[in-house]
Amino acid sequence: MDNSMPWHLLYCKARNEKRAEMHLANQGVVSFFPVFSSERILRGKKTKVIEPVFPNYLFVKMTEQTSFTSIRSTRGVSDFVRVGNTPVKVPANLVYQLMSRSDTDELNEAVSQQLCLLPKIGDKVWIKDGPYRGLDAIYQKADGLERSILLINLLHQEVEICVENAELAF
Repeated sequence: MDNSMPWHLLYCKARNEKRAEMHLANQGVVSFFPVFSSERILRGKKTKVIEPVFPNYLFVKMTEQTSFTSIRSTRGVSDFVRVGNTPVKVPANLVYQLMSRSDTDELNEAVSQQLCLLPKIGDKVWIKDGPYRGLDAIYQKADGLERSILLINLLHQEVEICVENAELAF
């Protein structure tokens, strides 16, 4: 997952979030619909049901090739959530935190696989790209799925920095 492309929030037609998600996937657009499982009593039996965290809302990741018009005209989508005329951008870290807490098995597996690829806390890493290229660092923690917080020695002080995981070698 690329952290440099923004996430936006879509408002979907009532109970059409999954439909919109499927049609967006057919267009090659990454989307996320957070759900959770709960137990309900239906027809006298305790049943596990999957419910939306935010009914009628869907997160979508925009790329340079993605057209706002094609997303707006996707089946199930009403429009972008906007402030004035500007579509709302959602911080990637918020979306990734929601992903990590989602109750869908496929998503939980994908997130855990991404996190397993990262070094362990305290491991030495080398920054191979970006403004800190060539520096040695100590891995502190993940900052979402795409970035990590590292500890570097800068001007004889230990400083925490946040870098893209693609810039690391470990």
